[in-house]
Amino acid sequence: MPAASESSAAREARARSSWPQEYARIWAGAWNSRDPKQVIGLMTGDVVYQDDSWPSVMRGPDDVRSWLEALWTAFPDLEFEVPEVYMAPDHSAAALHWVARATHRGQFGGVAATGRRIEVDGADFHLLRDGRMHRVRGIYDNAALLRQLQGGE
Repeated sequence: MPAASESSAAREARARSSWPQEYARIWAGAWNSRDPKQVIGLMTGDVVYQDDSWPSVMRGPDDVRSWLEALWTAFPDLEFEVPEVYMAPDHSAAALHWVARATHRGQFGGVAATGRRIEVDGADFHLLRDGRMHRVRGIYDNAALLRQLQGGE
């Protein structure tokens, strides 16, 4: 609880300093819900999203929803942890280092379901508008994922 003598500027500075961790918690919570509405709710209506797991750039919520449904069909227990988050001082951009864990239960990347557990490190880079993702670039080691799916790691 803030001290009564704390200025509004000090309260705002404290809130701003905790926002990167709160942003990461909200992002991971939306993903871990496996509810497309929660993930898409973090985005602007004109979001442009590029991710290594999808063959084309997604434009708008409908494209993102299709990708989420395909991803969660392949990995129905997909969960993210965010060990690190970085945010621009003006909160216009964020970078999240994430770790994804899941069981491969459906076709993904041309590989039929294997039932294998995977763990992949990756990063998301978000350009934000009014606190929502406007441009997103997700990057991960696709070769490491494919090795895990094939039982080589």
